[in-house]
Amino acid sequence: MRSMDQDYDYYGDYDDRQDQSGPLGLPWVVWMVAAGVLLLLVMLVSCRDTANPTGDIEGQVLGMPSTTEQPVALAGAAVLIAGNRIECGTRADNCVAETDATGTYRFADVPTGSYGLLFVYEDPTFAQGKPLDNQGREVNVSKDEIETVSVVLLPEGVTPPPIPADVSRDTAPPGGYIGGGGGITNNPFFWLWLMDRPYAFGYSRPPVIDAPRGGGPVTSRADLPSTSGTGRQYTRYGPSGAAGTKSTPKAISAKGVTRPGAAAVSTGSRTTTTARGVTRPGAAAINSSTRSSWNNQVSQTVRPPPRVSNFSVRSASTTSRGGGVRIGGK
Repeated sequence: MRSMDQDYDYYGDYDDRQDQSGPLGLPWVVWMVAAGVLLLLVMLVSCRDTANPTGDIEGQVLGMPSTTEQPVALAGAAVLIAGNRIECGTRADNCVAETDATGTYRFADVPTGSYGLLFVYEDPTFAQGKPLDNQGREVNVSKDEIETVSVVLLPEGVTPPPIPADVSRDTAPPGGYIGGGGGITNNPFFWLWLMDRPYAFGYSRPPVIDAPRGGGPVTSRADLPSTSGTGRQYTRYGPSGAAGTKSTPKAISAKGVTRPGAAAVSTGSRTTTTARGVTRPGAAAINSSTRSSWNNQVSQTVRPPPRVSNFSVRSASTTSRGGGVRIGGK
C-alpha cells in the first residue's frame, strides 16, 4: 500500500511534468524562444519602417478636347516621377506610371520627400490633332499618407482662366458635381479648377471623376474615404496654413520638354528602344546621389514617342540654380 507521503510525491512529479509542456505539447522553453524571435522581427520591421518611411501618390489625368468641350479621362497617359534621390532603376515601375481606362495612376511606396511629376499624353486624333500641353507638379510625400495629384491637360497654346473669385463652398453637393448641367459646372475649366484647388469646392482632395471618353455627363464623387484599402491615410489639402491640411501640389514649369526622336515612355512591359535626345541640362541631374541612368526611366515603348526630352528634376536639397524641384530643360 502506498503511503500518504508517496501519494504527495507522485502528484508533485505529475505537476512538474505538466509545467514543462505548453500548447500543442511543445515545451514552454520552445514557446518562449519563438515569442522572443517574433518580437525581434517586429522590432526590426518597425526600425526599417522608421528608417525608410514611404507614402503613395495617386491621381487622375483628364484632357480637354477644346475650350468648349467637357474633359474626358485619358487612358495611356504617361506620368513620370523624379527627384528626392529616388532610385528609379530599383523600382518595378521604373518611375513611370501609365493611366488606366479611367485615367487613374498610382506610385506605391515612394520614399518621403519632395518630387516633381510630369504628365504627358499623345494621341494625334485627340483635340482635332492639336497636341496637349505637358504639365508638371511638385508634391511632398509624407509617411504612410497618400498624396492625390490630378490634372487636366489643355490643348497646346490654351491659357486657363483664373478661378472665379466668389467660388467658395463648405461641402460638395449630394452626389457630387455634374458637369454640363448649367452654372459653373457648365464651364469646361471647372474641372481644372477642382483638380487644382479642391478645397474651394468642398473637397479635402481631388475626387475621382467619371469622364467617359465616349460622351456622357462628367460627374464627381461626393464622399471620399479617409483611408485606402492598404490602411494609409489620404492627405487633406486646404488653404495655406489651414489646420490639419497641406497645401495643394503646386504647378511647376514643364517647358523645354520636346519630342526625343526614338525615345518613349512605358511601365516596362514592352520593347526597349534607345532614348536618344534625352539629356540632363546643366547641373540638374536626376538621381544625382546614385548617378543612375536617365535611360532607366525612358527606355521602353508603349505608344508613339511622347514629348519627354530634357525633363529634369532637382531635389529640394540641391543648391545649384537655387534648388527646389524643377521640371523642364531651361
